Amino acid sequence: MPGLELAMSNHDAAWTLSVAQTERQSPRVWMTRVTVADDGDTDLLALQTACTEMPHAPLVVAPPRLLGDWVDRLDLVDAGLAVLGQARTVTDDHELQAFCAHVLHPLRRLPVIALSNDPHSRFFGVDPRGLAEAVRGMAHVACVAPQVAASTAGRLGAEFGVASGAARIYAPGFGAGAAAAEHPLLRDGKDTGDRSVHDPGTFRRLLCQRLCAMSALRAPAGKSAQPA
Repeated sequence: MPGLELAMSNHDAAWTLSVAQTERQSPRVWMTRVTVADDGDTDLLALQTACTEMPHAPLVVAPPRLLGDWVDRLDLVDAGLAVLGQARTVTDDHELQAFCAHVLHPLRRLPVIALSNDPHSRFFGVDPRGLAEAVRGMAHVACVAPQVAASTAGRLGAEFGVASGAARIYAPGFGAGAAAAEHPLLRDGKDTGDRSVHDPGTFRRLLCQRLCAMSALRAPAGKSAQPA
């Protein structure tokens, strides 16, 4: 097919699929590489996507669609937790304990986005369902109920609690001595005076872009997710 290149290889118990495709009505080329490696009890999945630089074209940042398709069709796990396109709820002490254990898990490879709401409102700053679907395969999304939200700071550190109407991103590797800048608390920007924030999708796009940037800066995600 014109504008499309496909290659597959097998080396050391790892299968690699590479796809290069030219955009319609543009010389930009997108390159996607997927590797599935045998790690004994599990298979390790890694996906990397990139595009050629276009000096006079706007930067394009978006989660890979192929990754979302794989999440929908495979039973992927990350540090013992299923990788889903749905937001999980954290409503009691038992669920909070499991949530914090996963955030602190040394083998976690995907960020965790923690949302919370005010006791008198269901406003999370972003639609949890739409966000979870948009970032499926790139992050876990959790909705922490108001009655347990304050306890996150006690369990994870005073600088790393959750806040209503905001999104806390716990990057992989979170633990004792973590730098606050690497696990940011992001707000929807409604008080900035920027009228663009009235678009309900603005904050979701901001979070998607931040996750893409975090993914690109991390070491090669050879153990990002595991088909069960």
